[in-house]
Parts: sequence; C-alpha cells; structure tokens
Amino acid sequence: MAWRSKGFDSPRVHKVKFFRLDTDLKIYHTNFNNMNQVSIHHNRGFTLIELLIAIAMIGILVMAMVTILNPSEQLKKGRDAQRKQDLRQLQIALESFNADNNKYPDLYNLFGGADPWGQAWLPYMAKIPKDPISPKQDYYYQLPYVANGRWYTLYAKLEHCPDPQMIPGASCTYYNYAVASPNIAVAPLPTPTPTPTPTPLPTKRVFVTSSGGDGNLAGLVGADGLCNSLANAPGGIGGTWKAWLSTSGASGEDAKNRVPNAQYVRIDSVLVATSKTDLIDGTIANGIRRNEKNENVGTVSVWTGTKADGTVGGATCSNWTSTAGTGGVGSTVATIGAWTDDAAGNCVDNRRLYCFEQ
Repeated sequence: MAWRSKGFDSPRVHKVKFFRLDTDLKIYHTNFNNMNQVSIHHNRGFTLIELLIAIAMIGILVMAMVTILNPSEQLKKGRDAQRKQDLRQLQIALESFNADNNKYPDLYNLFGGADPWGQAWLPYMAKIPKDPISPKQDYYYQLPYVANGRWYTLYAKLEHCPDPQMIPGASCTYYNYAVASPNIAVAPLPTPTPTPTPTPLPTKRVFVTSSGGDGNLAGLVGADGLCNSLANAPGGIGGTWKAWLSTSGASGEDAKNRVPNAQYVRIDSVLVATSKTDLIDGTIANGIRRNEKNENVGTVSVWTGTKADGTVGGATCSNWTSTAGTGGVGSTVATIGAWTDDAAGNCVDNRRLYCFEQ
C-alpha cells in the first residue's frame, strides 16, 4: 500500500536506542570526565623556565642581528656614499667652469673669502654641497697658487675606514678621499702635526718676611737662610726657599735665575704670577704683602737689587754684604714693576725680603 502523508514523500524510519538509566548513564559520565581531563592536559600554558629560555633565545638573536648589521657603521657608509656623490657633482661643475673660463675657480675668493660650502654657485650649481656632518668637518678644495687655476684637488674625509676607494697611504683621521682635475694625480694631504698639550706648571708659594735686616745679609746664602729659618720655624709653612735678590759682578746672579718656572701664589693662595715669564713681564697679579704667618704686612720696603725683568739693577749693598752705600728696593703693595724696582735705599736701614719656594 502506498504511503502518503502531508509533508512527506516517503516514509522515514527512526531508530531509537534505549538504555538502562542506572548503568549506561554512568558510562557516559565516566567518558565525559575523561574527555575533560585530556582537554585540560593538552591546553596547559608555558612553564616559567620555558618562558625564560624563549626570552633568552630571542635576546641572543637580536644581539646577533645588531652585531651583523651594525647600524652605526651603516650610517657611516651612507654618509660616505653621499660624500662621494657630492664630490662627483662638484667635479662636473668645476669642469664646466673650466670650459667656460679656461681655468678652475678659486672657490673661496668667489664668495669673498668665505667658505663656499652651502653657497649658491649659478649657473653651475644651485648649491655647493656640504659634508653631511658639517660644520664638524667639511670638504677641502685645494687650488695651489702655483697652479694658477690649471689644476685642483677636492678632498673629503670618509668615516667608514678603511674604504676601498681611499687615497693610498691616507690616514683614517684626516682627508682620505679625493677627486682631481684630469691633468694631475690624486695625492694624500700631509696629516697635520697635533699641537702638544703643555705640561701644567707646578704651583709655588711666595711670601715677604716678617722680619729683615740691613744691607749686610751675609750675601745670598745668608738671605736664603733667613727665608728658610722663618718658613721652617715651629708651626711654620715648611718648604725650601730662596730670597728674591740679584748680585752684580763676574760671579753675579740674577734673581730670575734663582727661582723655578712655576705658577706663584701668596700664602693665602692669591695669585701672583702664572709663570716665571709672567712674573718678570713688568706686572704681577697681586702685591706680595703676606708674610710666612699669612699676615698682611701692608706697605713695606723689600731688598731686591732687581729690575722688573728679573735682572740685577742698580746698587746691591756690595752684593748684600755691607751696610755702606745703597741697594735697590721694591714695594709690597705694587703690582707694576715697582714691586721689585721701586727705589734705592740706604744699606744701613732695616728692610725685609721676598722669599720664593723652590
């Protein structure tokens, strides 16, 4: 018999499985729990150790890439490529000028003695190129006077050194790449000799004595003895000292030759002179009016027998062995030549001494 029903063309058979509630439900529950356990096991995250190892490996790879690529050197190479291109373009402009004028230009005089770099140079160049790190360094255009405009060399300093296109024998620290007019060969510029750094002068002290004597000081030896006895008295400033005195005659000695080349300060650390040359140039920075006790003695006269240039001048009380006659004196408050060459004093009078540390 044919089966007909609204909405169905043919009969469908649905199989229904019945199970026992008490046993089959337990089986399904057990299987569901096992599936959860498997799922949880396979979806767990990284451990801390695994994460640290991964980070370390990434760091090593990054460092390796930085070492290989070396961004600083890549920047230098890029700037060097620009320098080479700049010099080639300027070389073309120089040849054009030579074709028009039958000589090469003095680029500096073209701009009133100013550097040409960055200047407009029409019709040959809209702007003469500058070194990429100008003004730290710039290109150098050499047009020797003897060339009379017939040849030139144009130099640059490459940063990435050595470079296969460097001038043979050129230094990495000076101009080492060049182009030139076709009629000469490129030659390296001589590397400038660096100016040596002067050795700092030692600092020495100077004082005026708290006591003195007449013109008979027992010569230079006696005068030096007075300086040292005062400086090395108990609680004194110590050191080895010589008196600022000159003597005359065949065995005479100028005061300037009795003191070392040094920066001189008073006992209170106030500057007197920056060097021996400064000491004997006619002026000093401050008057020598502090004694070995660092007391301000004010205006007093000092035996010197010495001119402002440090040489013997005038009388010397028979080379500081006599109370007869006169001897040259200086003034403790003077900062011009009078600090050592103020006047002549009677040898019978009592005056003090300048003492210079050795």
